[in-house]
Amino acid sequence: MIDLETRDPLEQSCLYCSGPLKALSWQMPGYRFFQECICDTCHTTHLIEFPVGHGTVYPSTLIPSKGEVHGTSKWNNQFLSESYKNRSDKIYPIEVVKKREIAQPLILNCLDNYYGHCILKLINASWYESHKSSLDLLLILPKFLAWMIPDYAAEVWVVDIPLRESHHWLPYLSERIKERFHDYEKVYASKALPHPSNNDFDIEEFTSITPFKLSEWRQSLEQPTVTWFWREDID
Repeated sequence: MIDLETRDPLEQSCLYCSGPLKALSWQMPGYRFFQECICDTCHTTHLIEFPVGHGTVYPSTLIPSKGEVHGTSKWNNQFLSESYKNRSDKIYPIEVVKKREIAQPLILNCLDNYYGHCILKLINASWYESHKSSLDLLLILPKFLAWMIPDYAAEVWVVDIPLRESHHWLPYLSERIKERFHDYEKVYASKALPHPSNNDFDIEEFTSITPFKLSEWRQSLEQPTVTWFWREDID
């Protein structure tokens, strides 16, 4: 898990003058988490991606004043660049479901512009339950995954946003989540590993459906079952 309130900068030096960076706050304008840092020398603001989701493998840094993105992954940088360049004030409806009080928040953000990525992020929740985490899980997920909410989530934010728009820069979402935990001393984010281990989750926790047994393959042919996925990933 990631301590979003840390004041230790994710990067030590400014990308332009090599001056020291100072961590100010965190943001979540969509499916990424950023640490907002400022250079003590040239005062350039850096939005440095926390190691969450694909940021665990391909972290990027955004310079808002210049619209520049720095990082090792061309495709990840391009998504971030286009997202920030085309940012808007569009507000997507959010349904908040509170199941119990949150004492120590852990945010698992399952938004993404690919169907499979959303699913893989969501099943990270199982690890915290199986390891008896003392943190209270807050899920943020697209509306089409609302049927897969596990019973142990303390709070759920269901965002009515199409897959093809889920990579957009969403300042409203960042404002809402920061406001929600304004009075909390510590706020954590799940790493939302993009490729969690098969040993770390039980899919039945999310679907309430017993997985197909390969040992019953021949019997199933007598009465076949078809599963249909209707998805609208980004082009």
